[in-house]
Amino acid sequence: MSKFKVLVPKKYTQNGEEKISWLTVGYVNTSQQGTRFLSLNMFPDQTFVIKEDDREQQPQQPQQEVNVDNLNF
Repeated sequence: MSKFKVLVPKKYTQNGEEKISWLTVGYVNTSQQGTRFLSLNMFPDQTFVIKEDDREQQPQQPQQEVNVDNLNF
């Protein structure tokens, strides 16, 4: 299982020199099956599942026009 840190940069000035400190805000874990999970420190009781957006990979289906005059309500 892979584990990655989720980091955000925090800029600060020390002795007149600008520096960056990296703060860990969470982790991304990858299961043995390849599923990725995001855990953020600000949401300690919530795990987010990361899925690839396959909408861009599949050809778009042409949308059919709907004639609302023929619908029964």
